[in-house]
Amino acid sequence: ERFFNIYYLIRNSSRRHKDKIYYLSKFLEYVYGKEESDINSDTFFVAEKNKLYIDKTLFELNKRNEGSAKEHLLHVFEVLEREDKLSSLVNVHYWITLVSDIINLGYGLWLLAILKEKGYDIVLSPYYTAIQALEIETQDDKSGKENAEIYIKNIAIEVSNPARIIVDKMRKYIS
Repeated sequence: ERFFNIYYLIRNSSRRHKDKIYYLSKFLEYVYGKEESDINSDTFFVAEKNKLYIDKTLFELNKRNEGSAKEHLLHVFEVLEREDKLSSLVNVHYWITLVSDIINLGYGLWLLAILKEKGYDIVLSPYYTAIQALEIETQDDKSGKENAEIYIKNIAIEVSNPARIIVDKMRKYIS
């Protein structure tokens, strides 16, 4: 009823009230953020279940223990598969930050190998493409961004467009 009331006010109120409602909506968007609003409750629940495995993965990578980190990361994938949430990771904020942290630690190629080994390079192809592009970008300081863009351009448009968005989001977290 509240949303209908807002709709009613937008349609039938004066310009002054419409402006107030507009600024209220912008405030709510700012407070809750676009990424968080994209996460539904089921995805958030799965993210909370995976938080322990994610933290352990990052902890082990900090200690340079790739074997244990891989084991914990595979637990993350198992939970996502069991909950049937693997294919809905395209814009999930926690996943973007996890992958960005892994790349920051210098394990981008390690992650790509795991994704390829488990067949997730196809299911998560926009992520795979984005990670590959970021790895190309970090390999060469001078022309890295150009080479990454060339790589993305040579991928099918239904993968390259989401990959570009993911790359832009990840760049915010990559140092």
